[in-house]
Amino acid sequence: MSTLYDSRGGQIRQIRHEMSRGIPEPVMARALADNEWFTREDIEYALRAIVDGMLDDAIAERWLTGYPHTDTGMNVAVIMAGNIPMAGFFDMLCCAVTGCGIFVKHSSKDKALMEWAEAIVAGCTGANVSQLADDSVADAVIASGSDNAASFIRARFDGIAMLLRTHRISAAVIDGTESAQELSLLWQDIFTYFTLGCRNVTHIYLPVGYPPETLIEKIVSGNQPIVHRPWHGSYRQARALKTMNGEPFFDGGYFLLCPGMQSETICQITYSFYGSNDALTAEIAGRNDIQCVVGHGRIPFGHAQRPAPWDYPDGRDVIAFISQAAR
Repeated sequence: MSTLYDSRGGQIRQIRHEMSRGIPEPVMARALADNEWFTREDIEYALRAIVDGMLDDAIAERWLTGYPHTDTGMNVAVIMAGNIPMAGFFDMLCCAVTGCGIFVKHSSKDKALMEWAEAIVAGCTGANVSQLADDSVADAVIASGSDNAASFIRARFDGIAMLLRTHRISAAVIDGTESAQELSLLWQDIFTYFTLGCRNVTHIYLPVGYPPETLIEKIVSGNQPIVHRPWHGSYRQARALKTMNGEPFFDGGYFLLCPGMQSETICQITYSFYGSNDALTAEIAGRNDIQCVVGHGRIPFGHAQRPAPWDYPDGRDVIAFISQAAR
């Protein structure tokens, strides 16, 4: 039986080759101008995660060999988030390798990068990629966005197959045996993309008795402080509000570590204590807002922002969704 890798592996290698050339400077300049939260470093990090992660030939083979060849011929609307660079790339790639026509709706915050990536994917796969319009007739929709956006999408695409993703966070579990290097790597899991991605760690579970100030010292050790005007504006405002309201927090110098379960702003990381592994496992399993968990026996420290293609967002297999919708 022919697999998706048999039929699409060569196209994946071609996409990787083209994207490995790097982002043209005019595209980079537009991307930086359109989104104040995009930096050249984060854009290049996102590109490396795509090129060296999901498009690596060995990884693509492991991923796509598990699916039979399919050429659905259906049209899928892909509504893209713009919180991190090229957030919509993976959904577009899944549609292309399953033979779908793709109606894209860009985020205004990530249009330049996605148009560049779309041209490469379309050129290498032959996929028909066009803008989603009011009269576009889609057979299925894949969308990422806010809870409010999800309500609008449900109404707009009522009656067709939908894969909707809304706001999620990620967490880290500290057990007290972490090395200094591991906790330094946690910095990447937290602060890459300024905590704006669903795979950014914004809550940390600590064992009872673990000093939060020690955690801060080890996270910042060996890492450069964030130098970014919008971030520091948010940090100063949050610190002032916490101080005026008499709310507890630990000051990391450019971020706040606060007791609680939900961050109130981008520069705030929350923490809570756990008493036993069984209780912690039950708590995490009972939450429906956690995208991924970093820690020993979980995602390794420093790897949250480099998911493999089979690490599907929200645990929903995009290719299986497309195949099911085509039946």
